[in-house]
Amino acid sequence: MLGLGLELRTVFWLASIPACLAVFVLWIGVREPPHKIEMNNELQRTTLRQDWPWHGGRALPLAFWAVVAVGAAPTMARFSEAFLILRAQEAGLGLVYLPLALVVMNVVYAAAAYPAGAMSEQISPS
Repeated sequence: MLGLGLELRTVFWLASIPACLAVFVLWIGVREPPHKIEMNNELQRTTLRQDWPWHGGRALPLAFWAVVAVGAAPTMARFSEAFLILRAQEAGLGLVYLPLALVVMNVVYAAAAYPAGAMSEQISPS
C-alpha cells in the first residue's frame, strides 16, 4: 500500500485474486482418495464426499464430536481479530499499516502452530 499508493479496498481486491485462484485449483485439481470404511461387517469402497455428512457423521465416535465442539468455540471467537484491527486504528495506527497488522497476527499464529503440533504429537492418543 505504501509503495504503490493504493487504497485499502484496492489491496483487498487484489489479494482476492490469488485466493480465488487457489480455490479454483483445489476445486479442479484435488480429489479425495477413496477410503475403505467398514459398515455392517462389510467393506465398502467409498469417498468422503459421497458419505459426508449424511452417513459418515453418524459413524464417527462421540470423542470426535467432543473435540470438534471444544475446537469450535475458539474458532468462532476469531472475529475478535477484526476488533483488534479496529482498536489498532483507534490507537493511531495508520490505515496503510492495518494489513501489516493482519500479517503480524498470522505470522504469530503460524509460528505457534508448529510447536503446538509437535507438542500434541507427544501426547498419547488414548
